[in-house]
Amino acid sequence: MENVYELLDYLPLEDIEVNDYVRPLMNSAQVTYEKGEYQFSYFAVHLIFMTNIYTTVWQVSQFYKERYNHSLLFARPYNGKEVKLDEIKSVFEFSKLPEKDIFEFFRLIGLDDSYVKSTKKLIDYRNEMAHATGKIQIDTQQAFDSALEEILSVTKKIHDCLSLTIREYYKDILINYAKGNPEYTNDNPKDFIQIEFVKNLSYSKKDLEVCRDFGLSKLKDWKVSGLSQEEISRVVEFHTAMKEYYNDLFGE
Repeated sequence: MENVYELLDYLPLEDIEVNDYVRPLMNSAQVTYEKGEYQFSYFAVHLIFMTNIYTTVWQVSQFYKERYNHSLLFARPYNGKEVKLDEIKSVFEFSKLPEKDIFEFFRLIGLDDSYVKSTKKLIDYRNEMAHATGKIQIDTQQAFDSALEEILSVTKKIHDCLSLTIREYYKDILINYAKGNPEYTNDNPKDFIQIEFVKNLSYSKKDLEVCRDFGLSKLKDWKVSGLSQEEISRVVEFHTAMKEYYNDLFGE
């Protein structure tokens, strides 16, 4: 059951709506697990997993706005559902799309066709158990652990793909800060991190880890980056602030 808490590391740090939804789900997952009601614990875990999926798709929509909007031409909400996915107010509005279709958006971050298709099996697996057939399929701790491992594997794979985008975006931020572009110098680095990454882009602990672990070797080499020594110092300044921000929240 401890591994379930890994899912929380992929959820937004400061999205009140998401956190208020996930908290009782975690409680339910814990209680039913302790009672040996493993299948019902899995249902709660799967809802947390889908919340992460919705949040990640929203992040993708922010990083790749033009490509995302083009993808919406093929998005078909459930019959009778009205939703403008290019101006959503809540990540839960993605639930108005068929769940399997949601995974198609991950092609925008490089998830290949075969893997996208395989992720959809998680929906089929849950649906098979979510009907009143009277049959319990996840009836042991071992079965629960196996089902959970598959959810965690998909979560990690999707985040690995997203991480490439996060790193490129972070690199752009470092360069813009180094060059003193006005929109990046109004606040000190930690304030910028809080507002841009955590508030505006709904970064998770795992997202911040990508930034914290970003290697500066190429940017610090002026022959490669083209940055002046003063600009390199500013890169180091921002990145140091990022590591301190992360450590303030989670420790080293």
